[in-house]
Amino acid sequence: MFREVTVPVSNSTRWKSITICTGASASTLQDIKVPESCGGYTYLDSGVAASGARNRFIYWRTYQDVLELVEESMDTTLSGNMVRYRFQDSPILPNVSIHEGRGSVIVLVPTVASIHRLVFPHPSRMARQQTFVLTEQVTSSIFYDASLPDDQKNQFLLAPGGSLNAQLVRAASFVTEDGHALFAMATTTGTILLITMPPLGVNGTILQQELSCSSVMKKLWNGLIPGTMRGNQPAGESALSLELMLLGSDIYIFTACRDFRMRVWSTKTKECVLVENLLDFTSEEAEDSANPVSYRGSGHVLKTVLGGNSNGICIFLSLQNKTKFVFLTPVMKNGRLKMEHLTTLDKSPLEDLLDFVVTETFLLSLWTTQAGDTQVLAIPLSQQEENQVSEWESIYLSQALDQVVVPQNRDPREFFLAKIFSPGLFSAQDIVRALSVYRRCAAPAVESEAFFNMAALREEVTNAVDTEIRNSVSDYEIQEEAYMDIQQEQWEKFYSCCYQYNQVGGKAKGLFADPITGLFGIIKKSTFSVLRPCDRTEMLYLSPTCRLSETVIENEGLAGDDFSAAQFANDMRLVCDAVQLISSQIPPDVSVVFYSNFQSVQEPDDLITNMCRQLSCDAEVTDGLVRLVCEMSSPVSALEAIFNMLQVVDDLGSDLMDTAEAVGHAHYSHLFSGSLGVSIMTQSFHQLASLRFCLIRDLTLFISMVTNLRERVGLDHTVLDTFVNELLPSGVHLLRCYKLLVWGSEALSTVSSNNTQDINLRQLESLNITEKTPTVPTNVHGSQPTHLMKLFLEQVGGEQVRRRLAAVGEGSQAVWAEDLQQFLLTLSVLIWPASEDTILPEFLVRSCQYLRLEEYVHLLTPWCTWNEGSRAFFLGLAYLHFDEPVKAVKLFVDASDGVATESFLLDKLLQTEETDYTCLQILYYLKVIKQLEEHGLPDLVITMATQAINKAKPDDPNLPTLQSKIFMQHLELGHNQEAFIAMMNNPDTDRRKDCLRQFLIIMCDRGHLSDLVSFDYGDLEEEVVYILENRARSVDLSTHDYYSLLYSFFTYRENHRKAGRVMYERGLRLSQEVPGLRSLQQQAQSHLAALNSLYLVQPEYAWIVKPVLRQQAQRLGQRAEDDGMESRKSVKHDADGNQKERHLGPKKLEILELSDLQKDYLLLDARLRLIRNQPDSALVSGPMPSPEEILSQLCVTGLYDMAVSVTLTFSLSRETVLASIALRCVSLTTISGSSSSMSAFKTSGPDPSSAAWEWLRENNIPPCGARESSAADKAWSLLQSYLSKLEDGSGRCHKCVAHTLLSQRCHLPTWLVNSFKRLDVSSLLRVYLTFDLLSEAASLTCDYLEGVTDSLTGADEPAFGLKGQDVPRSLSVWVPYSSVDQLLAVLSEADTPTHSAMYQKVKEKLDKYQTKSSEISREISAY
Repeated sequence: MFREVTVPVSNSTRWKSITICTGASASTLQDIKVPESCGGYTYLDSGVAASGARNRFIYWRTYQDVLELVEESMDTTLSGNMVRYRFQDSPILPNVSIHEGRGSVIVLVPTVASIHRLVFPHPSRMARQQTFVLTEQVTSSIFYDASLPDDQKNQFLLAPGGSLNAQLVRAASFVTEDGHALFAMATTTGTILLITMPPLGVNGTILQQELSCSSVMKKLWNGLIPGTMRGNQPAGESALSLELMLLGSDIYIFTACRDFRMRVWSTKTKECVLVENLLDFTSEEAEDSANPVSYRGSGHVLKTVLGGNSNGICIFLSLQNKTKFVFLTPVMKNGRLKMEHLTTLDKSPLEDLLDFVVTETFLLSLWTTQAGDTQVLAIPLSQQEENQVSEWESIYLSQALDQVVVPQNRDPREFFLAKIFSPGLFSAQDIVRALSVYRRCAAPAVESEAFFNMAALREEVTNAVDTEIRNSVSDYEIQEEAYMDIQQEQWEKFYSCCYQYNQVGGKAKGLFADPITGLFGIIKKSTFSVLRPCDRTEMLYLSPTCRLSETVIENEGLAGDDFSAAQFANDMRLVCDAVQLISSQIPPDVSVVFYSNFQSVQEPDDLITNMCRQLSCDAEVTDGLVRLVCEMSSPVSALEAIFNMLQVVDDLGSDLMDTAEAVGHAHYSHLFSGSLGVSIMTQSFHQLASLRFCLIRDLTLFISMVTNLRERVGLDHTVLDTFVNELLPSGVHLLRCYKLLVWGSEALSTVSSNNTQDINLRQLESLNITEKTPTVPTNVHGSQPTHLMKLFLEQVGGEQVRRRLAAVGEGSQAVWAEDLQQFLLTLSVLIWPASEDTILPEFLVRSCQYLRLEEYVHLLTPWCTWNEGSRAFFLGLAYLHFDEPVKAVKLFVDASDGVATESFLLDKLLQTEETDYTCLQILYYLKVIKQLEEHGLPDLVITMATQAINKAKPDDPNLPTLQSKIFMQHLELGHNQEAFIAMMNNPDTDRRKDCLRQFLIIMCDRGHLSDLVSFDYGDLEEEVVYILENRARSVDLSTHDYYSLLYSFFTYRENHRKAGRVMYERGLRLSQEVPGLRSLQQQAQSHLAALNSLYLVQPEYAWIVKPVLRQQAQRLGQRAEDDGMESRKSVKHDADGNQKERHLGPKKLEILELSDLQKDYLLLDARLRLIRNQPDSALVSGPMPSPEEILSQLCVTGLYDMAVSVTLTFSLSRETVLASIALRCVSLTTISGSSSSMSAFKTSGPDPSSAAWEWLRENNIPPCGARESSAADKAWSLLQSYLSKLEDGSGRCHKCVAHTLLSQRCHLPTWLVNSFKRLDVSSLLRVYLTFDLLSEAASLTCDYLEGVTDSLTGADEPAFGLKGQDVPRSLSVWVPYSSVDQLLAVLSEADTPTHSAMYQKVKEKLDKYQTKSSEISREISAY
């Protein structure tokens, strides 16, 4: 028994059109009408896996002068596989034939006026050449490069000039072993036109010959008298059907003629070698053929039996009241051809035959009933040979529903749109045509891009129906129920239009078969379909007569010991009759409601009870059930046997699946992997799952009704208890399982963008469950949804099915007859919910089908106890995808209970050999945590890690990892305190240090320095310092400042020495690495901070070790390397000749005390002050100038306070500062005098001394005493102040100032003279003498001698710092005699009275002093 599987027309396929000019006359041929024809061809190697032609076939259709060729493959997706030839003005005769030879595929096309040979490359040759291979699973068709014939020898125009005397009605063709193409064409006159084409690539002549067995007079009559005069009546010997067949070394033409005779012609002798009366092979008498009339259809049809081992012929005879199929075998006996009769099959009632196809095992026939419906009947031929009676079996054809039931909870628009645009139901062309009819406008004449844009077409349909709904409403206001009725009416109307066009395109035209693989197909007007063999449950449920054979029952042990095989077979048939009775009484709308409400709205038990209550109201049903049950011997055994058939069991052991190379790998590696194969498997699986669901539903209803009819059926209590307690729960369980299978075959995939899928795969990489990459891109179907099962088969599902099949067998060539059922059953095993397999939910996760994953889990959650933890985990992933992380985490926690028992969680997710339950849970939590991290959910990561820690054992090796996770997430959330606690709680020292490094870096980057400094790091404090110091020394100072952090860190812990050291190092690095004013300011701040830190240390510890910077270390290393190279050049040896070790000197450390830091800071401060007064100064960049250079710049700038500090700190020459300030005083005095003298002549203008005030303000000027002081006064006051500070008692400073002033012709100020007299009179006197100030020198000498003399008498002289002596003693002062003598000499030489007077005065004072000193000397001697 077979079921039809309709192949959907892809909306993206397009025809390649080619027009061939035959040269025929359009006027001559315009009245010739030929019937449409079609056929198929399967390759000779269609069952060989490695041939490239396995599961590959061609089918063709002709109408008028158009030939459509389509190549299809189940194992690979073909590109460019549709070509349409138009033979201009030449209608094509039945039948086109296809042949293989010499690496080519040859298509022979006869027309009413010409013959053509089309040549294409063979698939095996294309596979070897690897040409036009688009992807791994997409291959170019043999029609990919189809074009016009390039050789004129491949076409031939018959009877040029219109000399053909008879019309051609049928044709047959053949390719010989040597490559000749033979065309046998039947005419209406009964002759055969034989045309021979030379082989490909061979120069030769096309031969045309006419074969006839009529008399000479008849030939003359047909040749001389035109057909119009003869009445155009076909001759009795005219062939209605013909075939060419190779027998031995000759090719024969077999013809079924109008006169019920079969004539056989030899192409070698060109003679008729056999004439057989076909009625001799039937039970009809000869007189029935006196006036042979074809009753219906196209008359007699002759076809060869397909199959390499058979030369059989099947002839369909269309008699007046009956039809027959006659099977003959041609044999050669004594050199003569004979026909052996095999069998004759009758067919009734009468229908019109459209086509039939015969293989060695089956005869399939296509009929049109009197009602105009299509019917396909099949009869097995193997039983005929065994003299067993076979009956015609009706093929279960699939049809689109002309009426659909809208569920109560669905919106009509949404439901009908989903139904109309369901993949494979209606083609885009059908929808466009229906839309034009619905709108009452003309359909487009040519294909447009809108056909292939389903989104735009969907919008057009919606707008059209909405427009009709608005036009149907006359009132502005309408009740909701009325609106819903109108809406449903319009959508049903549009759906009906689509259905009608679909029926037109799906009209069956012919059959084809593959005798090797067992494939049967139906060619339709716009598509084709295949016929798949039914499994045992389908045959029992669909066929009203199918029974299990007693052999099968005995071999499988179904009947048991208490009943015979015949009784068991009868019980099985009775149960199936009861099920069919129940099924016939369930309306389609009730069936739809049952499926939609099953497990979603109502519990299965309630649904079954309600339906039983409705069916029990029908007395015919109850009476029929009672009658059938009473006839059963053991209903329990029959029901258990059917349930066992419906139970899906994985018979393949896990050990067998793990083998590296399966035995049937080569056979199954690409089985049904093409787009067509996947589509057919998808629909076949849907058919199988849906039928089994209905079968189990009806079986469950049968069990429930029989239980309710317990008094009437007469079953004992044991059987009834078995019904209630065992069979009914088993039925409900199977219903739930098959509901999932039906859902999987009907559900549509959700469309996700490439970006979404890439993100999903990246997030799943942390789970390590994405190792199996899909063989087909997930977006291969574009933006349109496809069946979820098709997507599953294209990817991991198909691969797993093939692996399982390859593991159990090597396969056979009859892949369609034998492997198809195993493929579908193995697919059921993969999806079966009551098993350990989780391949389907894994696929849903990987392909981003999370909405379907939620539906999958929802269907299984209430009842399925298998893989509960895995389903919770998958649903958690779905909630993560839909941004519901809290629900996801709850499910993840629930799923942890199954880590030790469920295969997916243990073997695929964890991939560990650990057996301890607690450790497995911790490993599972780590996987979940990684997934939460991929989704950026730190708070939930903390929750999961905390739960894992609470469950973990104290010695669990994953505890450090969990603590690290908590630490990282708290740190990411900015929870510094919690992150610190998690870090310190980490039991692993290395992990703790790693966390500490991240903690410090992130805290620094975020600026949370106060928290960082205040934490108590305990034993990690040294590591903190090490990390921060490394960071400080490795990063750029212009962007990061870790030194200040270290300073705060040490200061907070009162480690002031280290605080000072890091700040000094900061300043040192700034001076070497960062130029500019800002760097100098930061250097000053660093030195200040270092000074402050050292001030807080006890004086004996107020020192630091000078840091060695990286550049200095590199220079030291280079120097050591150079020294090492030098030492290697001159190696020293001892007395024994042994090389002496080279001892490098100890590493020198430089100690910096507080005074050293003060000096550095003073220079920095001075430099900054100089830059402030001179912004464009070169001091901004470059190395630090020397103290002498700084002092010079300070004096030039007028920063004398700072200059004095530098002088005193670095013990520099003090005369520099004093000379500079003295010069400024002289200059200001001069400017001031000039300004006052010219004030009478100037009315306005700037004060000449205003510039002086700028540098004066930079210094600490002592008060002058006057209310208003000039700049000169301030300067003289400043000079007096500096002189008092810098004078060290030697008089050099006073002498320097005096020299400077006198050299500028400036009088010495009184305060300077008085100070100088008290400090060093002799130096002052020498200054006067140096500058020839004789008057001042004489006056100073007189005053000094007088003061000394008076001090000898006991009087004090404060002007010179002399104290009086009360008693005679040695003098404590001395008189500069040399200077006095020099003064006297100068005065004596002068001739002026003034100088003479001064001379006399000085001489008198000197004499007086000497006299007094002599007296004192004598007094001292007297004592």
